[in-house]
Amino acid sequence: MKQSLFVKRILSAALALIMGLSAVSCATGGPEADTTAAPNSIGTEPVTEFETAVTDSLPELDFDKEEFVFFTVAAGADLVGEVDGNVVSAAIYERNAMVAERLNIELTILEDNSPDSMEEIRRLILADDDSLDVVSGMQYRALPHAYEGLYRDLSEEIYLDWEKPWWASDYMDTIEWNDARYVLMGDISMSMLQNMSATFVNKRIFESAFGSIDGLYQTVFEGKWTYEKLTAYITEIYQDLNNNGKTDEGDILGLRTYHESPTDHMAYAAGMELTRHEPDGTVSLIEDQSRNIEIAETIYKLCYETPGVYLSLDFNTFTEHVLTSFCDGETLFNLYLVGTAEHFRDMDDPYAIITHPKLNEGQKSYHTLIHDTSTVFAVPITVDDAERHSAVLEAMCYESYRSVTPVYYDLVLKSRYSQDPSSAQAIDMIRANVRTDFIYANNYVFGQNGQLGTINRVLIQTKNTNYASTYRRYSKAVQRELDKINAGNFD
Repeated sequence: MKQSLFVKRILSAALALIMGLSAVSCATGGPEADTTAAPNSIGTEPVTEFETAVTDSLPELDFDKEEFVFFTVAAGADLVGEVDGNVVSAAIYERNAMVAERLNIELTILEDNSPDSMEEIRRLILADDDSLDVVSGMQYRALPHAYEGLYRDLSEEIYLDWEKPWWASDYMDTIEWNDARYVLMGDISMSMLQNMSATFVNKRIFESAFGSIDGLYQTVFEGKWTYEKLTAYITEIYQDLNNNGKTDEGDILGLRTYHESPTDHMAYAAGMELTRHEPDGTVSLIEDQSRNIEIAETIYKLCYETPGVYLSLDFNTFTEHVLTSFCDGETLFNLYLVGTAEHFRDMDDPYAIITHPKLNEGQKSYHTLIHDTSTVFAVPITVDDAERHSAVLEAMCYESYRSVTPVYYDLVLKSRYSQDPSSAQAIDMIRANVRTDFIYANNYVFGQNGQLGTINRVLIQTKNTNYASTYRRYSKAVQRELDKINAGNFD
């Protein structure tokens, strides 16, 4: 019998059929896809249809009511559900009940979001405690444990089928090394959808200056939405109301942003890449940095040299000023995450949702960075029952794809957050192009050298105009650490 140091939340194994919930309450990189729409197709492209006909390949299994323990140190929204009037929470509850009944297990969800929770997981695993079957946490906090050898390699587990659409296989390919898969990402992680890059546009401001918002949608769907066009809109809308010759409080702004995470999303949306996977599974730095230099220069000019852009350098001002400024109708654009729409639910002005811009029209497709706070899942090395844990993970991810993701995607993203069919179409494009980079995803593993993967730290925060010299300063140390990882002796 497993013993846990945490207070348990037991979820019933009975199947709950939740119907008639009409009120939507507000929830608090791989190959490029061809996502441009045909001309004159604004708001007419079909929205994403989940392949409900696709089923998993699990055989009939019965684990005789054995307890299965998930421990989450993320926000809990990926795993914990209730019948509480929230359609997403209800769908998660139903998914958990269906998996528990199907596999005949007692499903237990443990939550601990305290600052020491990841260290507690580490201590339990090192003490050979087998009380946890699966752990989940924010990517940047969970990945360092993989390099300590605390997680199982799941690349060839018996029931995990990476060819199925509910696994983000391209994304996992990017963050693995030596063909070993220590953390999982897919439809089991609803936070992946919340943490996709997105651009919000105040329709009232846009249309008063530039005419119908359909013109902007058309630009996006034709694949012509670039940083040059973003900058032109920002510059034209800007008004120096206090006549002091600088962009500051009280002016009519094109963009108000924050120097950290939003600028990373800008850079990776423009095609920033630092690493590649070699045929033997090892990871190495990309030698040709010419594109990254151009991207760095573009983002720097946008943030510091574009009239109408107000850059906040204080983290405490992000919600108070950056998000509030857009919500209050004082700013034309807001560039950050899809989930940011939660802050705009009381906004009086209508808004549009579009992709982040391309670097230029030569960029084949739009890109979407998945923020490093997204939830990943891992199996501790203390777990030795490959059949049971792989079956539960496959069933959980499949049921999420079948019943949770469509609810969140269609009823929340496309109905609650999207205010017109064109925004819903843009969200399809955003989702089709999710990506990351090995160094960005693992920046906490690399310590100080991990700053190379976060343009906000090496460029924007420090007002550094020379990306090339910064790359040279960090690259040798980063490659040495990559060599350790490739050799399997990271410490």
